[in-house]
Amino acid sequence: MGKIEDDFTGAPTKMAPHGPEDLQPPKSRGGILPAPGVPMGVARKLLNDYEQDGSATLQFWRGGWVRWRKSHWAEIEDSELRSSIHKRLEHAEFLRITSGAPEVRAWAPNKSKVADVIDAMRGITHLPESVDSPAWLNAHRPVPAGEMVACRNGLLHVGTRELLEHTPSYFNLVSVPFDYDRNSPEPKKWLEFLAQLWPDDPDSIKALQEFFGYVLSGRTDLQKIMLLVGPTRSGKSTIADLLAGLIGQGNAAARPSRHSPPTLACLPCSVSRWPWSLKRGSAGRKLTRLWDGSCRSRVRTHSRSTGSTWGRGQGSCPAGS
Repeated sequence: MGKIEDDFTGAPTKMAPHGPEDLQPPKSRGGILPAPGVPMGVARKLLNDYEQDGSATLQFWRGGWVRWRKSHWAEIEDSELRSSIHKRLEHAEFLRITSGAPEVRAWAPNKSKVADVIDAMRGITHLPESVDSPAWLNAHRPVPAGEMVACRNGLLHVGTRELLEHTPSYFNLVSVPFDYDRNSPEPKKWLEFLAQLWPDDPDSIKALQEFFGYVLSGRTDLQKIMLLVGPTRSGKSTIADLLAGLIGQGNAAARPSRHSPPTLACLPCSVSRWPWSLKRGSAGRKLTRLWDGSCRSRVRTHSRSTGSTWGRGQGSCPAGS
């Protein structure tokens, strides 16, 4: 280690004392990371793996982890992230600086070390609970977030029909499972179907169109639902099936079959398939507490004379059978 060959002349050159610029560690399969005693530094290093174009693709939001999936953000389990961090650190190393030469040591992840790193990652990526989907996560906001529909091939601005590229800066939990096609033909069969349902009621057709657009946008700020009322075989299930197909089955709650009308006992099965963001909200937490996994309902009733009371009811859930 006393002499090396000069790159240009081949003459022996005395090695200079160790300095910060000389601490170039050998290559490692897991890379060189900060020491386990500096979890915040390790977390910042690992989070470089969760970036695209300078934007984070991993966030801690409303008590859980969400990750960008190219067209939308989706929940990931704590165990999934923990497993990923364990694998990332398995072959990692760190430099132990002493009075002499730097010493390369194995990072050697264990439960405690990984927990410290994940806790640091949680602090760095924390997204305030006040952030509602859809929303822009940076200062660059080309159009209002509520006017966008995430399609498979990009972000569609409904007002201008302009298609923007997908970006993790757009925080959305819902995306439609098809491409936007500016030159798609008119849906003649669908329009004929609506004309059969409401031959003399164009306002109902417009209301349905407005609600479809509201659902496709992923917004929930209006806090409205649509109730379709009508006799058997009047088109209600066809409308529901079409809407579920537009938003994707993964974004639709469970619905009873055509032969089994919905009942109050179906609610727990539907709640279990609600979008994760709704279950994380206060209303979702309250509703979830009212039900258990066996579809036995605990229904709150109200009487003007006696005030609020609690009653129990049981029922079979066609959606859960």
